[in-house]
Amino acid sequence: MEILLVTKNENKVKEIKEALKGKDYKLITLSDLSDLDEVEEIGLTFKENAFIKAKYYADKYHKVVLSDDSGLEVFSLEGRPGVHSNRYAKTQTEANQKLIEELKGKDSHARFVTVMCLYNPFTKEAKYYKGILKGKIINSPRGTNGFGYDPIFLLPNNKTLAELTLEEKVLISHRSIALEKLRSDL
Repeated sequence: MEILLVTKNENKVKEIKEALKGKDYKLITLSDLSDLDEVEEIGLTFKENAFIKAKYYADKYHKVVLSDDSGLEVFSLEGRPGVHSNRYAKTQTEANQKLIEELKGKDSHARFVTVMCLYNPFTKEAKYYKGILKGKIINSPRGTNGFGYDPIFLLPNNKTLAELTLEEKVLISHRSIALEKLRSDL
């Protein structure tokens, strides 16, 4: 079976391919199709945004699609940045700094959330897989691996996600938790 993975984030592509390796299906990506479309994420939840992207590309290419919407939820900020994690500031460095500033004097417990949608355009069936990783936000970035908020997301083992190798991250990440649930359906 061929599955179209719909994300333009090459870091997510690497993580997902690593987590799903060894199965009897072929993952293709939007870059494999030279697709530059931008799908507006107008949903109010990760689940809604994952579905919007999955359905758009499934209808466009008539393929089974796997989409992902992920973000960081900080409890003391009422879940922000949440579904706006990717658009919280102009650059990721600015987003990390903005978050650190907003958290001064507040509780820094947070969680990464991923909702993946596997959509089959032939049966019109959407299946959802959710993964959550708890941690907290630290005041200065640490580590050179990972992407996004990884350098300021501290795990219970006192390492940031950016201090882990890709292989280590794939074993514990929010995305991997969702993908493990998906693997049983493939």
